[in-house]
Amino acid sequence: MKVELKKEMTSLSGEGVTNSDQSILTLGDILFISLDTVLEGDEKDDGATRMRKYKLMQTIYNNKENECNLDSEDITLIKQRVLRVFPSPLAYGRVCEAFGENK
Repeated sequence: MKVELKKEMTSLSGEGVTNSDQSILTLGDILFISLDTVLEGDEKDDGATRMRKYKLMQTIYNNKENECNLDSEDITLIKQRVLRVFPSPLAYGRVCEAFGENK
């Protein structure tokens, strides 16, 4: 699936969602942060899982101004990470919308 990484994250009112330095977060930012954040239990990841996350991070970073292709396994991993990293339902909802889900 093609995903537009430079898409700005917006609130329900349409205003840009900002980070601590007041720059507007993009979908690529949210995806990258979700993969890069170390969470409880991550120490149990094997080398293959860590490399998968690393390769996804590279893809997202190298294409942050464009689109990238993600397969269903990538999308599942990213959604699981977003759920754990971002407690806001807004972040998860916007990510799901970007992946074509509206449930």
